[in-house]
Amino acid sequence: MNDTTLIELAPTVPRPNPLGAAARRLVLGRLAALERGALRVNEGDASHEFRGAEPGPAASIEVRDPSFYAELAYGGSVWTQR
Repeated sequence: MNDTTLIELAPTVPRPNPLGAAARRLVLGRLAALERGALRVNEGDASHEFRGAEPGPAASIEVRDPSFYAELAYGGSVWTQR
């Protein structure tokens, strides 16, 4: 019998998601259509700023895991709610 578990075999570095780049483009493209307010998305050394034509709240987020984009684009109901 072996005491090795799947947790021990799991890679410590996240594997690239094949849909990740498409999800990132989708999310950033969708944010480019912001109508009100402002949002800054920080990714390591890069930063993206989106501003709507109308005034509104301003916020910033820090993306620490690239899988965030796939979860946002494909995993939830964020885009379906108005």
